[in-house]
Amino acid sequence: MEPETDLQTLRNAARDGDIGAQTELALRYLRGGPERAEGATLLRTAAAAGGGRAQAMLATFAAGGVDREPSWDEALDLLTRAAEGGWENAQTELRFLAEDAQSDWRTLRARVRLDRWLAPCPPPRIVSEAPRIGVLESFLWPEACDWFIGLGKDKLRPAAVYDLDERRGRLSEQRTNSDLAFGLFEARVSTCLLQARIEAALGASVTTYEALTLMHYAPGQEFAPHHDFLV
Repeated sequence: MEPETDLQTLRNAARDGDIGAQTELALRYLRGGPERAEGATLLRTAAAAGGGRAQAMLATFAAGGVDREPSWDEALDLLTRAAEGGWENAQTELRFLAEDAQSDWRTLRARVRLDRWLAPCPPPRIVSEAPRIGVLESFLWPEACDWFIGLGKDKLRPAAVYDLDERRGRLSEQRTNSDLAFGLFEARVSTCLLQARIEAALGASVTTYEALTLMHYAPGQEFAPHHDFLV
């Protein structure tokens, strides 16, 4: 892994108009601290200059409604611009969403079927009344499942449990699986669409539940019986 560029070097390069430096500096600022507003400005500057990574990040923000109302059209337009600019992640995602392997990005943009993602889900099949458990049949199609599994490839980490005393996650023998949480900087337009589908199925806002998380259980792995709680 290459060493992380120091902050002052990034600032100097960003000031000189380096799009990559502007984007990297923006993402560091957006992770917290007093420079968040400056980070948002830098990200928009990099996107306006043709930065594919910045455009793809703004696409996710538009889809996820970060500091604004969600806009699927704006999200897809930004994702298309990122693909046209050569950002590989945007290209592969647009192909997935359009269900087409070609490279005419505008054509792919027009083929994205938002209705497939946002259509109401059928009522769940109740398998237990106490506790109440329901199953949503065919909630996702196989290609979508493969896509989300693929997003976690090489990124899964040992799953943690929450330590109430330390107020943070920690590893535990009770939990042996791995996971990947799609937080603000790991999310994609597609993960936002998945969240919207979950939201419609549950009838509850995405603001009321945890970040979308990909779970992987290898044979023999488990999360031992435990009690969840709210703090």
